Amino acid sequence: MKISFPNQSEIEETNKIAEELFGTEKDETQAKPTLENALELISIEKNNFICLKDGDKIIAWSVVLPTSKESMEHFLKGKINERELFDISVPNPSFEALYLTAVIVLPQYRKKGIGSSLIKKQIEY
Repeated sequence: MKISFPNQSEIEETNKIAEELFGTEKDETQAKPTLENALELISIEKNNFICLKDGDKIIAWSVVLPTSKESMEHFLKGKINERELFDISVPNPSFEALYLTAVIVLPQYRKKGIGSSLIKKQIEY
C-alpha cells in the first residue's frame, strides 16, 4: 500500500462515498465534495488531497484545507461555517492552519492507523 494522489475518476469515486457519509447535498453550511472543489484544493497544493491504495483500489483518503489562523478562529468560534471557510481560504490559501475536511477509510481497513498516517503526512508536509 502506498500514499498517492487521486486522478479525476478517483476523485469522483471518493466524492460519492463522502456525500453518502456526510450528506452535504442537504446542508448548505458544509463544503461540498465536488470535483471542482477537489481540483481547487489540489491546485493550491497536491498534498491537500492524498489517498492510500491497495493495488489499484483507493482504500482511504484525506482532504485538508490550508487556511489562516484568523479564518480558523472565526470558524471555531462559529462566526463562519465550513462552506464559508472554504470560500475564504481557497482564493487566499495560507498554511498557518489546516482544516481537516475529511478523512475516510473504507470499513474493512479501519483500526489500522491508516487515517492517522495520512493526516500525519499532510501535517508534516
